[in-house]
Parts: sequence; structure tokens; C-alpha cells
Amino acid sequence: MKKMIVIAVLAAMSVSASAMSYTQAREEALFLSDKMAYELNLTLEQYEAVYEINLDYLMSISVKGDIHGIYWDRRDIDLRYVLDVYQYALYKASKYFYRPVYWKNSHFTFRIYERYVNRNVFYHNRPNGYISYRGGYNKRPYSYYSDKPQAHLGSRLPIVNGAGRYIGGSAGSNKKPKNTVANSQASHNQAGVQPKRSTSAGSKNSHFGGHK
Repeated sequence: MKKMIVIAVLAAMSVSASAMSYTQAREEALFLSDKMAYELNLTLEQYEAVYEINLDYLMSISVKGDIHGIYWDRRDIDLRYVLDVYQYALYKASKYFYRPVYWKNSHFTFRIYERYVNRNVFYHNRPNGYISYRGGYNKRPYSYYSDKPQAHLGSRLPIVNGAGRYIGGSAGSNKKPKNTVANSQASHNQAGVQPKRSTSAGSKNSHFGGHK
């Protein structure tokens, strides 16, 4: 009996040790969403939604089996509603977006850092949800994004001085970002990678309420 209790305690410790805190999940979701916004050429509305979806996913994984489990499926379903056909194809073809997390040495590992080696480089201001959203949309029985307006038909997000690391501010703010980076491509080229940005202006064949 005592041995079983010890085993149960150790199992609980392994789960809690591998679960992400809200703070860590928020930072990882921000970095991933910023790069998705850049490469997929998202609108402001899409960027907000993608951040929420990524945060929900990261806050829902606790053990290795969660990585490609039901919450990964829910993330993919939600993104099908948010992205247009062209953007979704690019997302699915990019493993660092499509399957952003993998298990290595008993830890969650993020593929996005294999492509973007400088963790201080951002292309856009923070989404408004970075401050206000704390997760939970993916716990609903249906996609929160299934009946939203055609977000992909809005204005494309501007690039912040080519790229920028900012303190404060939000995606909808006109506040000039701080600590901007004049040439982010130099950081990417250190890893021999030149990330490209989609020129898609959005497809009218799918939208926030129909791409399934």
C-alpha cells in the first residue's frame, strides 16, 4: 500500500513538473503567434484569434500524450475556421506551426526556435489578448470561432520596423515600439534560414465561419 502511494505521488509530480504555467504558455503563444502572423500574413482579427488558440493549446498540455491529443485536434479545427484556404495550406506545410511542440528529454520542446533562433525578435505588437485572455475557449463543446465574421478579409498587420522587440503596447495601438531591431534577417541568417512572408490577401472562399 505504501509503495502504491509513493508511485502515485511520483506520477503526480511528473505531471505537474511538465505542465506549463500560464506565464510560460503566454510567452510561448506570443512568440509562435507573432511568427504565424508574419509568415501567413494575418489580419489583426486573425492574429488575435491565433494567439487565443495557441494559448489554449499550450495551457491544455500537461504530459507527452497531450501534445498530439484532443487539444491539438481542437487547435487545428479552430485554425481551420480562422485561416483562409491559402493560409491554412501554408500553416499545414510548416511543421513548426502545424505541430509546434514535441517531447525531448522529458520536456516540451518548441520547433519554432529551430527556425527563429533569436527569441527577442518580434514582427508585430502584442495582441490585445496577451493582457486580457486567460484561456478557456477550447473547453467549449463547439468551436468558439465557427460563427465569427470574415476576419481574414480585414487589413493585414503592419510589420514593426521590419521587426521589433517592444515593451507594452498592443496590436491595435499606435504607440511606437521600443527596442526595435533594424535588421531581423541577420538573426535568422545565423541559422541559415531566411523566413518568407506570404503575400496572400485572403480568399473569399473561406472565412471565420466556414473553412472546414
